[in-house]
Amino acid sequence: MSRLTRRLQQAESALLSGDPAAALQIIEALRDDIAASDEDLRGPLERLATLSRAASEGVAEAIALVSAAITLRESVKTYDSAGRPRKVETTANSIGRY
Repeated sequence: MSRLTRRLQQAESALLSGDPAAALQIIEALRDDIAASDEDLRGPLERLATLSRAASEGVAEAIALVSAAITLRESVKTYDSAGRPRKVETTANSIGRY
């Protein structure tokens, strides 16, 4: 197995395991290593880097959204039909992998 193939498989594994930042790091290192004569590889690597970057940003945004929801749920206020405040009991659920 060539070094290039092995590194591409590592990037794929990182993406599939939910670590797009690691995949992007691998891909960017590969992109820098590829000689200008290997132009046929540059296009696919650029697309893979773009996908990894987008996945990494999406994961970061999802984490921020879930964190904000957890924080906001602590201040939930509801009112009964007479307009009186009613306490809402919330419990913290453990958040697992997305």
